[in-house]
Amino acid sequence: MYKKILTPVDGSEHSKHALKQGAKLAKLTGAQLTVIHVLDLPPQLKSLKSYPLVKDQLRDEGKKIIAEAGEICAAMGISYTDKVVVGVPADEVLQEQEEGGYDLLVIGSRGMGEVKGWILGSVSTRVVRYAKCPVLVVK
Repeated sequence: MYKKILTPVDGSEHSKHALKQGAKLAKLTGAQLTVIHVLDLPPQLKSLKSYPLVKDQLRDEGKKIIAEAGEICAAMGISYTDKVVVGVPADEVLQEQEEGGYDLLVIGSRGMGEVKGWILGSVSTRVVRYAKCPVLVVK
């Protein structure tokens, strides 16, 4: 059924639930699971002298999030590939989905309030709207 599953993680409870669902589906279907974490570094920060420090701190946090994802996958007996990239989360997830030829994207919902979600949008909303494969949103 599925051959390649992509699951973005950000350390939130919703992304952990999504990862567990993605791992279950990978196990059931024999699909390859890829876990991606996007370092959300606004371009405006590049002009700051402390930019390298901020980037390093976010990268370290990203490594912790990926390590925790690895623990979840290991506990479920699932092998996976991981990626850490820098950019706008929804854009990077969509780019990886398209370039990697994934046939399912499993993403956590963020549970924003209606007004805030309408004004700001969310990563999961943008991914659902623009992904070129089925998307499973997990609460």
